Amino acid sequence: MDINSLAQFVQDNQQIISSSLSAVVSSVLTTLFMRKNTSISEFERIKAGHFEKVVENLLNNGQMSYLEYYKTRNFLKIAKKADAIQNVIYRDNNDANQKEFDFDWYIRFFNSASNISNEEMQYLWAAVLAGEVNNAGTFSLRTLETLYNMTEYEAELFSEISKIVLDDCTIFSSMDGVGQKTNELYGFDNDSLRLLEEIGLLNGLRMESITELEPGECCGFENNGKILLCKSISNEKLDLKYTSYRLTIVGMQLLGVVRDLNNDCNYLIDLGKELQKSQPLLQFSLHPIESYDPEENYVNYNPNIDLLK
Repeated sequence: MDINSLAQFVQDNQQIISSSLSAVVSSVLTTLFMRKNTSISEFERIKAGHFEKVVENLLNNGQMSYLEYYKTRNFLKIAKKADAIQNVIYRDNNDANQKEFDFDWYIRFFNSASNISNEEMQYLWAAVLAGEVNNAGTFSLRTLETLYNMTEYEAELFSEISKIVLDDCTIFSSMDGVGQKTNELYGFDNDSLRLLEEIGLLNGLRMESITELEPGECCGFENNGKILLCKSISNEKLDLKYTSYRLTIVGMQLLGVVRDLNNDCNYLIDLGKELQKSQPLLQFSLHPIESYDPEENYVNYNPNIDLLK
């Protein structure tokens, strides 16, 4: 089977293989490593998902270099991890793969991810692969480049900092000078800020936000399935001012990859208590979120449970 036939196979089956991680791996390996003198039986083994056997044969027959073998083994390890992630996170998603399958993205992914041998970093790459197979276009090529240049320490730092990211896009800085001390308790200090800015995950410029609150009106910050409500108890309109840092687009794309979701709401508890001491005209409370309405930008929470108490 010549290279033109292989290319035609990939083109003809894009819509089919886009719904299967195994078939994505098949098409990548076929395009990268099948040679003109490779037997039809090897090609059939790849289509059947017998990847490791084919790779061993290509190496033993001199059709694959040891460098290619090393890279392919790393890629297959990542693919196995991605398959496990898919089975847990995306198994009930019936809306997957609505976008067109981008084969060039997977080739770029292979060229980057195949150099990663660290187990912890392989898991991050696997999460990216599973997310992209589930919904094409989730991760940009720039995100792949950023992840490729990221060290294990930087990934661990971002994973820790992700626990205090609010509304999936910002890190609270201060309200009337309050907030920085709480952030430092959770590992977010000037050194962390500079490093996350350097690797392209966080915008180092602080943004100032102003929210107008009428008497009795609320606003809130979301984190890990909880919402920290700020309710005005003033008899007049309040201008609620606070500063924050915003994740870059790459940072927002990688947030879900590094974030370890659990029931920990300690950060919002500590932040809420600290803010309450300095804001006598605001009443703070912390509630579990029960549902979202993205079209109305509305959050439904349980008012009977206040975790600050």
